Amino acid sequence: MLSRLALVSAVVFAAGVAMATPAVSVFREVGVETGAPRIVEVPYWHVPLGSLPEPDFGWGMYFDWQRIPEEYRSEAYVRKCLKHMADLGFNTCTFYGDAETTKRHMAAASEVGLLSEQPVLVLGEAPEATDHWCPEIIGYGPDEPRPEDGPAVRAAVKRWNALGKRCAAAVKRESLKAATALDVWIVNARGLNADCERDLRELWMYECRFRGTNYDLHRYWTGLYSFAMHKRHGVKACWTWGYLHDADSMFRIGREGTWRFDVSGRYEHAIAGPDGPIGSVGLDGMAAGIEDFRVLHALDECGGGKGWLDALVARVPSAFWEGTVAGEVPLTRPNMWDLHDTAEPAIDVAAEMRTAVRLLLAEKAGY
Repeated sequence: MLSRLALVSAVVFAAGVAMATPAVSVFREVGVETGAPRIVEVPYWHVPLGSLPEPDFGWGMYFDWQRIPEEYRSEAYVRKCLKHMADLGFNTCTFYGDAETTKRHMAAASEVGLLSEQPVLVLGEAPEATDHWCPEIIGYGPDEPRPEDGPAVRAAVKRWNALGKRCAAAVKRESLKAATALDVWIVNARGLNADCERDLRELWMYECRFRGTNYDLHRYWTGLYSFAMHKRHGVKACWTWGYLHDADSMFRIGREGTWRFDVSGRYEHAIAGPDGPIGSVGLDGMAAGIEDFRVLHALDECGGGKGWLDALVARVPSAFWEGTVAGEVPLTRPNMWDLHDTAEPAIDVAAEMRTAVRLLLAEKAGY
């Protein structure tokens, strides 16, 4: 698969970086109003960066296989979804269901390349043993506990720890006191700050106020923003709700018998089609962001552009929505997505990544 760094590399090539390759073309199938596909040729410049060091960081989607529309729900379809995530660069996942279901789906995730050294989350029952290699399994506690839910959180931690597993849960900053027993905090990124850092407790982050409609914001989320939070607060994973959201996360046929295109409803980043999941521009943005993170990590590892990189990280707000339209405008419109669909990152990601690629290529010609 050609690197999505191609989206930012044209200026690098124009600046005279010798490693940029000649123009190439990508052919994509694009839906039009009639429902008939057409082929569009997309020329761009490609900078080959094939040997970047792998960062110790996880990217995962909340993926509840039971939310696959019933007419498509099968083991083969689950496998297609897992492979789709792996192909986009994700390296961990959530697993729902009983122990046998979790065991099967973890095996499928391993076979399609979705599993890595990063821990996985189990929101159900964990298998006692697996027939394949798997990373650390972390159990899930009460989701987004309220301040008064401390006893339920402690009970979940006790249950998972008795099985020899750590326990994690998504938690909002205002409920951190109720979640002190958790081994891993998955803090909502809209409230991320230094209060979320605790000794002996691993820190991850999540966001659930997305749907797959905003390429730039999703790229910022998994890329520059994640890298900055990794450096500033020690965040070790970025989780996003959700891959699919409900039975309406699918292509539908309108009354006239034609494809409907107003299909991105609530929170989903893929929609289910008859031949497999169909990704959104938001997922493409997250894939590009994962590559951005790897570039920034490589630049940091080799010591290139040190002052520039430190200054860039310092400009990224800890609270994710700060500096975006959605973070500054009161939610007064009837459709909540009016803001999130159009929110712009707090930083011009494409411009900064052009600089990052140029600095990296100048520092490490081996890339």
